[in-house]
Amino acid sequence: VCLGPRRSGAAQRRQLVTCILCQEEQEVRGQGRAMVLAAFVQRSTVLSKNRRRSLPEPVHYDPLFMHPDLSLGTHNASCGHIMHADCWQRYFEAVQVKEQRRQQRLRGHTSYDVEHGEFLCPLVDHPSLETWLKTTNQQIAALCSAHRKQSGVEGAEPEVPEGFRVDFTPQNPFSSSISEMITTFSMSIYKVSLKLNPNEQDPRVPVLSWATCAYTIQSIERLLMDEDKPLFGSLPCRQVQFLLLDCSSSNNGSHTLHQAVHRLFTALVPDSQVEDSLCVLDIDMFHLLVYSVMSYSSIHCLDQSEHRTVDSAHLHLLHLVTVAHLVQILLTSITEEVCMDQDSEGSEEEELTCQLYNTLRKHLGRWCVHPGVRQALQGGGGMVRFPRESNQLIELPEDYSTLINQASSFL
Repeated sequence: VCLGPRRSGAAQRRQLVTCILCQEEQEVRGQGRAMVLAAFVQRSTVLSKNRRRSLPEPVHYDPLFMHPDLSLGTHNASCGHIMHADCWQRYFEAVQVKEQRRQQRLRGHTSYDVEHGEFLCPLVDHPSLETWLKTTNQQIAALCSAHRKQSGVEGAEPEVPEGFRVDFTPQNPFSSSISEMITTFSMSIYKVSLKLNPNEQDPRVPVLSWATCAYTIQSIERLLMDEDKPLFGSLPCRQVQFLLLDCSSSNNGSHTLHQAVHRLFTALVPDSQVEDSLCVLDIDMFHLLVYSVMSYSSIHCLDQSEHRTVDSAHLHLLHLVTVAHLVQILLTSITEEVCMDQDSEGSEEEELTCQLYNTLRKHLGRWCVHPGVRQALQGGGGMVRFPRESNQLIELPEDYSTLINQASSFL
């Protein structure tokens, strides 16, 4: 009962939220540290039934009674992102200082007005793909330079993005007992995957955990697809818990993760200075996506600027990997002869696919310049064709003795 003398009492529950700026978790309570939402307050006439009514004079306006024509109201909305009040204050003051400097230099127009208390939500500042690639390249170059210096190798000083600290040591997000269990689980994966004795210092430990996560997701997805079930709607709770554990089992040295990020990023954005780069046809793109998302946090945690764009990074990584997978499909499932023989009576899907293939041919310096691409397309080696089909069970013979003979000779 929500009303009247027999009204039920409101359920008291503990609410834990995370500040999007400092990433600190805190309980929301009346006597606790103030938490705020990023909000947008605006005058609105969207519900007005009388567009001709003039706006009231602010000095004489009486808000006690609202006219039924709803000619003017004040609307309040929020993006839903929660911050500590003092964290937000520091962020807004930094935005004010930055805008004052920018206006003095460029006098440019922005989508918000700091003088009226307007600002962009810290998580909404979405850099373009080009901007993100440039920044990430600079961050990786700065890390590589720092590691070379530690090894006594001198080199040119790269440009370091503002707020990026290569000497910053992030706090371990896990307690000692949780870290111990993560290590135990990681060693189990290590022993089973490589058939070696446990070695916590092996740089492959986090990668093997990512591989387990990616392969498990792929296996579950194939099973649910064969059963004609949706992935997110039919995922068993036990599988969700294991996947979360797989995602957490990368608690290893930061230098190892930085090297992994460098190699993974080179696969997505080829670098002529890096030797032994992989061919686009020799990489499972879903594994690459999982690895990239998992390892990117080792770079993201070193960014101490006010604009931390981990969500944008994940979106750009998804876009890059998706386009790379489309290239794999186009290269292995369509030939130039097919598109040249395409007549005008072909389906719209076939015509659009051939247009996409011809567009790919005009931009062969993306991933297609690797010599392994031409070698694979000319029949060299066992090329995997994309998209991959699910493996099926073999047909059983009618005679059981034939099955026994086949099983005895199976290796």
